Amino acid sequence: MMGSTASKDVWVWVDFEGGMSAEQPLWDAAFCVDRPGQALECLRVVHMSKPRHRSAVRKSLPKDQAGVLEMDKTYVMKYGAKHELDSLTCEPGSMRDVVREHLPPAGATMLAWNMLGHDKKVLERLGAPEYVLLDPLRAFRKRLGLPKNSLGSNKPGTPRHVLKVPLMGPAHTALADA
Repeated sequence: MMGSTASKDVWVWVDFEGGMSAEQPLWDAAFCVDRPGQALECLRVVHMSKPRHRSAVRKSLPKDQAGVLEMDKTYVMKYGAKHELDSLTCEPGSMRDVVREHLPPAGATMLAWNMLGHDKKVLERLGAPEYVLLDPLRAFRKRLGLPKNSLGSNKPGTPRHVLKVPLMGPAHTALADA
C-alpha cells in the first residue's frame, strides 16, 4: 500500500501522536491513502509504552483484537474499504524503524490537520523524504468560522461534526485524526 508510485492524484492523509521529543516518543501513526475511484486504504503503526496509550488504542479496536496488544511492542494494523480492521501484526524493530518502512515514497502529497504545526516536525524527526505537505486546517479556517477548530471532539461546533467525519477510535489517536 505505502510503496505505490507518488501521483498528484494520490493523497496520503496522515496523523502522528507523540514524536516531538524523546520525552514524548511517537506512539501512534496513521496513513490513509486516497486514490480517485478507489476505497480509502489505511495503515496504522502503534507502540504503547504508557497505559493511556494502550487504553486509547484498545478502544479503537474490535473487542476480540484489543486483548492481544502488549506493552512495548510495535504493531501494524491494516484497514480495508469499510474502515474495518483487516489485519493486526506484531512487527520486530522500533516504532521509528517500522514507521519509516511504511512511509510513502518521496514526492507524495501528504495532508494533515495542522500539518505545518506538528506532523511536519514529526516527519523531520523521522528523517522522512521530501513530500508535498498540505494543511487543510488553514483553508478550513479561512472559509468557515467555528467555535472550535480541533479534531479532538465531534460535538456541534467542531469540524468533525460539520464534516460528519466518522469516528474510528477516540480523539487524539492517529487513525481517528487522519
